[in-house]
Amino acid sequence: MKIKNETLKKLTNREALDLDLISIGCMFVRGDAKQRVKGYKTTYKSADAMHYENDDVRIELIALASKSEFDGIMKQDWCLRVYDMNKMEYITFVQPLFAINFVKN
Repeated sequence: MKIKNETLKKLTNREALDLDLISIGCMFVRGDAKQRVKGYKTTYKSADAMHYENDDVRIELIALASKSEFDGIMKQDWCLRVYDMNKMEYITFVQPLFAINFVKN
């Protein structure tokens, strides 16, 4: 299954999980996107997306449709995808805790 980033922006966290997007390499995390991540260069920044790159991969952090309340504070739900620059395709298996490196709680 292939899914575009524009489609991800329209989904809520619950809808994305119901579609089992984890099986195609989408990781879901909640928090605020980091401006800088060690080992990566920020190449794109907007209100609903952040891209980080190094020589091999591009990390795409895409904001999902709704914000959720966590401990009384509004937090953004994000979908993280890893694009392999050498193979020119998205990686379908991402380590489960990899996404937490790109958000701050």
